Amino acid sequence: MLTQFSIPYPDELLYSLCARYTRLMGHGNRKLTLEHLFGRTTVTAVFDLPTHLSTLAEHLAPLGGPTASELIDQFTLFPYHAGFHPPERRAQVRAAMGGDGHPHWLLGLISSGVQAPRRLRSCPMCVDQERRQYGEAYWHRLHQLPGVLICEKHAVWLEDSAVVAPAPVTRHAFLTAEEVVPHGIQGRAVTQGTELDVLMDLALRSRALLNEPPLDVPTPALRGQYLQDLATLGLATFSGRLRLDSLQQAFSAFCPPSLLGQLGLPPVEGWLLRVLRRPRGASHSLFHLMVQAFLHLDREQLRAGVHPFGRGPWPCLNRAAPHHGEALISTVEVGYTLNAREPIGTFACSCGFAYRRVGPDHAPEDALRIDRVASYGDVWLAALRRAWPEATLSLRELSRRLGFDPQIVRAQAVKLGLSVERPGSRGGKVPGSRPARPQQETFSGRKQRHWAAWQRVRRDHPDESARGLRSLVPATYTWLYRHDRPWLVDHMPTHLSSQAKQPRIDWAQRDAALSRHLRQAALALRSAVPFVRLTPGRLAREIGQATLLARHLDKLPTCRRALTTLCETREAFALRRIQRVTTGLLESGTRLPRWRLARLAGLRPELLARPDVAQGFEQAWAILEARFEVPAA
Repeated sequence: MLTQFSIPYPDELLYSLCARYTRLMGHGNRKLTLEHLFGRTTVTAVFDLPTHLSTLAEHLAPLGGPTASELIDQFTLFPYHAGFHPPERRAQVRAAMGGDGHPHWLLGLISSGVQAPRRLRSCPMCVDQERRQYGEAYWHRLHQLPGVLICEKHAVWLEDSAVVAPAPVTRHAFLTAEEVVPHGIQGRAVTQGTELDVLMDLALRSRALLNEPPLDVPTPALRGQYLQDLATLGLATFSGRLRLDSLQQAFSAFCPPSLLGQLGLPPVEGWLLRVLRRPRGASHSLFHLMVQAFLHLDREQLRAGVHPFGRGPWPCLNRAAPHHGEALISTVEVGYTLNAREPIGTFACSCGFAYRRVGPDHAPEDALRIDRVASYGDVWLAALRRAWPEATLSLRELSRRLGFDPQIVRAQAVKLGLSVERPGSRGGKVPGSRPARPQQETFSGRKQRHWAAWQRVRRDHPDESARGLRSLVPATYTWLYRHDRPWLVDHMPTHLSSQAKQPRIDWAQRDAALSRHLRQAALALRSAVPFVRLTPGRLAREIGQATLLARHLDKLPTCRRALTTLCETREAFALRRIQRVTTGLLESGTRLPRWRLARLAGLRPELLARPDVAQGFEQAWAILEARFEVPAA
């Protein structure tokens, strides 16, 4: 049972606590420390994600020490490495660290591509300050994180120590910073400029990830936030398609390749796309922090999420509704423009009024903008139906109350079947509007009038095409196209088949020329060194017509037959290799064993087991045996 243990310092690493306990107890035998702390002598002194912490917590419990979960959260690098993993994976890693598990494998650190620090690091200025304040130096958690190259307090480079953890010699040893870090080391200040800004930002973000609770934002949601910000910067479309060239140039300007190498990161082309594209697995925390630093995203933004139209609810903009301006719309349907450059939001209220606007929103007043009405709804149409007959209400005033242009209000009134001429209008005209049509013409009447006009122009011009008829009565065509398109389609003139035109391409001539080129290419490839198998794709690429042959092979029968004849199966290609190698050996007079002949011909065991290939190989070997005294093995 432990009778005492090290009192932790701010941001101290568990490895440092164990090292100071070893020094405090004066253990000359490293195994004795492991037995006291972990109950076994085979525990490895790992500084980032140690294991067997449940046993250590049990030994510390009589002293009022931390639990296994507190040890993991407060004295290891677990919060940093697991910060972007789902809760179920974090639980698995906790269980592995509590027992005899493999947390590095569970977190994917082995294959992440990030070069983790191999030596314990320290800040010279922090070491001097701690020796004056505490009488000894210790190892900080933050200074051991990947990508943290400077001290965020003093803006100086971190210095590597002689402690390599774990190393064969010190695999079971805990070494204190006081006995390893020499006195009098001067801190090297970081050069002012972009390098300092990036490194300081990265150190601060790493500290927040290490010390604050996890965000618990799902990986797809994180990716959506990244893509949304990239789209705002013009480096991606709002549908999620990356503009790779612009993105790589912008990221290289933010973090040059030389700085990436210092951070221990692989080339940006690989890991950046892995983070931004649809994730197949978790990415290293350093990758996420680099993307967030590039996009200037803070933890509050990540926690709140990014939406092209902000966070709901959104206001109802129906001027005819009593709740006009109140934020009652809780959901928005997001689509995209045809070029996928801008999002389009559809906001539908329970009153039936629905409107659209193009995003993203850049200011609070954007939420009050209507770009297009999707549906006016029963409340708005009922208000129009009630107010339309009022003689004391001008069209302009009515339009102002309903929130739309007079022509829009008039068009909706016509659709409702209301009288076109409103009471109180002067001379059949409404101030601020177009001349009114006769009072008796309703929407149904207008439809009948346009039907008659279209049928009349078809009767008068029976040989005219649809385009010609449209040019004769453009207003009628436009009205019918907008309001009664099915009828218009049914009454279009019959399409007149155009006279047969001469094809622009003489496919027979092209077929003959390409087939000739294919045979010439096959002849050249048969004598090529190294051996090249004749396949349809290889022959098509050789003559520079891969796309043409892939799309229009049905129009090139001679080429299709040539490809069928010229191309080789695996067995045919193997037999040709055997023949070429055998001919070369006969010409050079070279003797070689049987296995060497198979190696030169590139014959794998499964290929050599096929009857045709085996027969060809035996025939070639018999020829060589007859010519030379070839060794049997």
